[in-house]
Amino acid sequence: MKVVEITPVLSTSAYADNDVLFVPIAVSTYARAYETGFPALKLVSIAVLDEADQAQAMDLVFTAGTVTLGTLNDAVNISDADARKVLGIVTIATADYVDLVNSQVATKRDVNLILQPNDTLYLSGIVGSGTPTYAASSLRIRLGFED
Repeated sequence: MKVVEITPVLSTSAYADNDVLFVPIAVSTYARAYETGFPALKLVSIAVLDEADQAQAMDLVFTAGTVTLGTLNDAVNISDADARKVLGIVTIATADYVDLVNSQVATKRDVNLILQPNDTLYLSGIVGSGTPTYAASSLRIRLGFED
């Protein structure tokens, strides 16, 4: 099992439904696996720590290479060419969160999404619902992979 933590850069202004939550971030664990001859990884778990205590739904978008979902904190506007690079989307629902008083944690188990990009795996986010407001680095996403 390999675990990678990602802290995306967020807008500090209020978001709306289907806004780009964060732009693509390279997932470093994938690059190491690819170099050692394991071009496919299975994503088995996701944990999201929401330090801003928003507990809003989001879609995590996994892509083969960097894509443009649109402008940060603006409506999703992805081209067909970029949509072809989408390897899978995992939804974190509001019901997935557990309230820790000053923060929220969501856990997705048994994701079992096989990811096999050509070279680098990227992660982006989309606001699923609500009008959350975050601090610039208040989301921490932990991805658990098996070879």
